[in-house]
Amino acid sequence: MFVLRLITLLFFAAYSVSMGQIPSDELNGFGKLVSASVIFFVPALYLLPTYEAWRKEHVNLSAIALLNIFLGWSLIGWVVAMVWAFKKPAVQVTTAYVPPVLVPNPVIVARASVKNARSVRKTSWLRL
Repeated sequence: MFVLRLITLLFFAAYSVSMGQIPSDELNGFGKLVSASVIFFVPALYLLPTYEAWRKEHVNLSAIALLNIFLGWSLIGWVVAMVWAFKKPAVQVTTAYVPPVLVPNPVIVARASVKNARSVRKTSWLRL
C-alpha cells in the first residue's frame, strides 16, 4: 500500500508543479485547480515518512517527525526518516526484581492460631 501512496503522491505533486509552470491566463478552471493543488500534494509527499510512522504507531514517532521536518529537505534525511518509519523497534526484555518471600515461622503461627481459637471460644456466646 505504501508504494501506491508514494507513486500517487509523486504523480500528483509533479503534475501540479508542471501545471503551475503554465501562465494562469492560458489555463482553464481545472488547470488552475490542479496547479493550486500543489499546496496539498507537495507537503503530503514531504511528510510521507511521518505519516507512515503514525500509521504503524511507531514508538519513535516524534523523533521521526522531527528528522523529517528538519532534514527531509535533503533527500538523505527523507530516506533515513522513511527507513526508520518502516523499521520495527526491537523487543526490549526487562527483568523485574522480585523480593524474596518471607516464610512465617510455623511455631509462632501455630501458637497464634491456638490463642485465636481460645478467644473465639470465650466470646462465642456473645454472638448469639
